[in-house]
Amino acid sequence: MASELKVDTISEKTTASGVTIDGVLLKDGEVDGVDVSAITQGITVADQWYLTADQASNAVITSWSQVGFTGTGTIGSSMSHSSGVFTFPSTGIYMVTLKTYVETSNATTRTVIEVTTNNSSYNVIDEQGWQTSSSVLSYQISTSSIFVDVTDTANVKVRFRLFGSDGVADLIHGNASYIETSATFMKIGDT
Repeated sequence: MASELKVDTISEKTTASGVTIDGVLLKDGEVDGVDVSAITQGITVADQWYLTADQASNAVITSWSQVGFTGTGTIGSSMSHSSGVFTFPSTGIYMVTLKTYVETSNATTRTVIEVTTNNSSYNVIDEQGWQTSSSVLSYQISTSSIFVDVTDTANVKVRFRLFGSDGVADLIHGNASYIETSATFMKIGDT
């Protein structure tokens, strides 16, 4: 017959000994000598945005909307978006993933992820590129990810751009009804 013990608090018999349960020592925030006091609850931010309309190249990609289709969801606080610039909801290390669907013909095309740490000047951190050599339309899909160290939510921001040698003839695809191009943000740890 199994027994069950229900208590609110288990205290050490002496302050130096800790409490052993089934051979596992619990003492001052440590489990068998390993400090577990800093363990967090896992992913605290997971947010996804999608491009709602096609956009020509050589500009910051701006037509973003937060994914809210039936069956989708987010974790924690959402990213903020204004004119193509994304602001993080809290400090930490974020994995930022850009999935693009690009149309081009007879051109060199590239998508980039840019990061600022001073809310002003942006640096290209990641680039995906294609070269086509015919006048026939070519469709390219790429996915790239980077880790962004968000030490200050007022200054560390991210944006995405499409560059194409055909200018307005190069398009990044978006659709209001489903995802063609997306940006995903996941906080994976503390800074």
